[in-house]
Amino acid sequence: MAEQLYRQIYVWTRHGHKSAKRYTCFENLETNLFHIQSADFFHLPYSKKTKEDHAAQLVELFIEDDGLRQRAAYKSLSEAIRKFDDQFS
Repeated sequence: MAEQLYRQIYVWTRHGHKSAKRYTCFENLETNLFHIQSADFFHLPYSKKTKEDHAAQLVELFIEDDGLRQRAAYKSLSEAIRKFDDQFS
């Protein structure tokens, strides 16, 4: 079976003046369906270490977690984010 190809998409939302939430989303390029891998929260002041930690975590989770194939997939990015928030809020 051929390896799946994914496009990474970041979607951001602000929380007040000093915080933000970033959704890490993937689009399966074969099916054109969307999956949400995670949501990360950022707060000011934002440090270089925080940036490096988030970047490393993203790569590790993508490589180690085959969950994209097992998670629900949605036809739109908005729907995928709403369902993710419903599940993890």
